[in-house]
Amino acid sequence: MPERERRHLLGPILLIFAGALLLLHQTGIWPISWAHLLRAWPLLLVLLGLDIVLGRTRTGRAVFAVLAVGLLLAILLYTPAAHATPALEADSLTYPSRGIETAEISIAIVDDATIAQLHGQYLGDPTPTDVLSFVLEEGDHHLEGEIVASAETAAAWAKRLAWPCENELLLYIVHGTLHLVGFDDQTPAARRKMRREEKAVLHKLGVIPPVRRRR
Repeated sequence: MPERERRHLLGPILLIFAGALLLLHQTGIWPISWAHLLRAWPLLLVLLGLDIVLGRTRTGRAVFAVLAVGLLLAILLYTPAAHATPALEADSLTYPSRGIETAEISIAIVDDATIAQLHGQYLGDPTPTDVLSFVLEEGDHHLEGEIVASAETAAAWAKRLAWPCENELLLYIVHGTLHLVGFDDQTPAARRKMRREEKAVLHKLGVIPPVRRRR
């Protein structure tokens, strides 16, 4: 078929798909997490290749259109909503293997100035941080503790990492809880182990953390 008669469908399909996503997001029907959606770029490369290969004939274009719509719908269905609130199960953060079966943990969400004051008072570093955790009482397989997290730091990093602020705060709470039950991040090996546990807990809560983390 002459070059001028070829019709490639990827552009129009992507425009329609992007318009539908924008409409769903703006109306609140499906508040898309754009950070997760951007991770689907390898599939777009696959679609581009299929468009080039199949776009030479009318039958090929029809096959491509079906495949493209199917793949894009899969991307949409498996992209978490940006403002979905994770459902916390009763056993999500219990660690019987570490001797912790029950716990009472208070959580304080503060600003940078407050957490900087606490950081300096208890750890000798008067600068803002993301989260602090304190064991108040431990014994008989029971733990009582306190977690203090900075909403300002969470908002700043959520914007930088392009994911919801509430999920960034949730990550801080998980991080602080892991410290309470004995995890630490003082060495590279311990840090890697703690990161794996953070991801496991977040996945259990239905949250996929960003690819790049600062810690």
